[in-house]
Amino acid sequence: MLIRIAELDNPLPDPPEVLDRFRAWMAERPGILHAWHATDVETGKTISVSVWDGRASLEALEDQHMPGGPIKSSPDRVKTYENVIAFPTRR
Repeated sequence: MLIRIAELDNPLPDPPEVLDRFRAWMAERPGILHAWHATDVETGKTISVSVWDGRASLEALEDQHMPGGPIKSSPDRVKTYENVIAFPTRR
């Protein structure tokens, strides 16, 4: 398992309907297990967190683009973590 965290120093510049299409497209990529976008309401900074079944699935995404062209959002920093240990949580 692999976690990718991308940080954007500004709010996502794409309109909501484009981001909705992007999220739906990403949800269908082979190997993606979970994903989130989270924005700090005070600063506009955004993170994109995605969980993958492995590095090969994430790397396969590099040559793909959403139909209609890529989104305008581009991360300022990206970090991947491969030694992922899941643990149970209470609900």
